[in-house]
Amino acid sequence: MTTDILVIGSGLAGCAAALAAAKRNAEVTLLTRCSQPEESNTLWAHGGIIYEGENDSPRWRSKARLEPRVPPGKAPRRTRG
Repeated sequence: MTTDILVIGSGLAGCAAALAAAKRNAEVTLLTRCSQPEESNTLWAHGGIIYEGENDSPRWRSKARLEPRVPPGKAPRRTRG
């Protein structure tokens, strides 16, 4: 197998890197140990990944950082490989 870009990890950063490379016409291979996208650590990063829109208020940003992002019953399975 040959590839222009090998991205290891399917979290937010890995997917963003793979998408950026693909948009520049690179042949991209994304390597992950997860069987489902929901199993990446990005889902567990409560408040660690923040996007601030130009119309977001300080109150909204504070609330968004403190509330869990994972719906009840939807927490990813933790597996060991």
